[in-house]
Amino acid sequence: MEHFPDCVAAFEAYRKKKEDFEKKFPLYCRKCGGHGGRVVRYDPSPRGVGLSPGYMEDFDECPDCYAIGICPRCTAALVSDGGEYTDKFGCPTCGWKDDPLGPGLPEQPECWCDERRTFEKDLHDEPV
Repeated sequence: MEHFPDCVAAFEAYRKKKEDFEKKFPLYCRKCGGHGGRVVRYDPSPRGVGLSPGYMEDFDECPDCYAIGICPRCTAALVSDGGEYTDKFGCPTCGWKDDPLGPGLPEQPECWCDERRTFEKDLHDEPV
């Protein structure tokens, strides 16, 4: 399949960012991509009930790193021998911060070339 130029550019930019991240943090957690977990966003209102608008966010800690006291980027210990976090807000070794949307592996872009090609074909094939 042939990709559109903007798709190729997006994947090339992602490849470069990923390569740079992997050079800088070769030991990053592969499960969470160096983020320490993931954010789950949801509307807490019961179905059909219109309470005040808005969403809640939960942070699900990665069981392979952050949940057991290991930095998701450099694998340094985030907890002391006593089980207490040495720095509850980040890693003293690499500077990682407890921010799931922050300095982790960049998110891979999505390719919509097939859908875009189908849309453009349908757009031009419509009878006038």
